[in-house]
Amino acid sequence: MSRIFRKVKQKVGKPPGTLIYTGEKKIENIKVRLIDYTKSKLAEKELKKIEEAFPFKDKPTVTWLNIDGLHDISIIEKIGKHFDIHPLVLEDVVNPNQRPKIEDYGDYIFLVLKMVDYSRGNNEITIEQISFR
Repeated sequence: MSRIFRKVKQKVGKPPGTLIYTGEKKIENIKVRLIDYTKSKLAEKELKKIEEAFPFKDKPTVTWLNIDGLHDISIIEKIGKHFDIHPLVLEDVVNPNQRPKIEDYGDYIFLVLKMVDYSRGNNEITIEQISFR
């Protein structure tokens, strides 16, 4: 039987922007996949270290980082520092129970959505958070 309500970990006493993973699921092998594209070109690779994504900051392409393992706060902190991402955005990224929303940070817009997937094989619906900057 699946649980409808989840217990959300509280961050009582912590200042806003404190990075604490609030999800239940932690995976052993963290995977970071980079997808970089233009109208005519697509490059995709799995990264061994998050620093491999840093040169893409100043490229005129669209770059997507897919991270399986948001509980590794050190990776999220490195991304935030290098890509100049506001601490409140990072806090929302590591909170997979965040409600869908859109926020304007002046030089970028932050968007949180939910992706719903149905598996016929085990008759299960999964919900995953997607964050865009």
